[in-house]
Amino acid sequence: MGKRKYVSDYAIEDYQNEKGKLRSRRIYQGKYYRFRNTPEEVKKLRYTIIVVCGLITALLLPVLLADSSLSRTVYIVLPSVLSFAPVYLLVAAAVRLDPKLERFTREHRDKTENRIRGSIPVLVAFLAVACVGCAAECIRGNFPSGEIPYMICLVAALMAAISLFPLRKKGDCDPIDENL
Repeated sequence: MGKRKYVSDYAIEDYQNEKGKLRSRRIYQGKYYRFRNTPEEVKKLRYTIIVVCGLITALLLPVLLADSSLSRTVYIVLPSVLSFAPVYLLVAAAVRLDPKLERFTREHRDKTENRIRGSIPVLVAFLAVACVGCAAECIRGNFPSGEIPYMICLVAALMAAISLFPLRKKGDCDPIDENL
């Protein structure tokens, strides 16, 4: 289904291969894009996203793998587990951020710019819900003192996700005018 979205960007062209057989190939006819920022800024964005997502993963794993009351509370565990989806999308987008690319297709743009712009707010929302769940457990009085390191891990993961917020627009792209 995802590939059908980009079908209109391609045309089928017939050609003869070296053996004389008639073959078809796809020729890209859509708009080309480039990053707004310099290659150095794109490279810095790439490594920042990878490092911060690695940190978030390292902070969430102890909370999810520990045998504690926090790891058995659905409104803390569920948003924490769901936060791995935007982390994955961010890392996938960061891997595609190639500062050497001078022009790329709409599909590449969607898988970088749109994923970075959309995943960061979702990640922050999931981690904020998990932190609010921890606060609710504290207010209810169901929070043993041994759980404090896990709560600190959740809050630290939220702060790391919030630190990505200013970087949302660093992966933006502009269309290239082919007539120039």
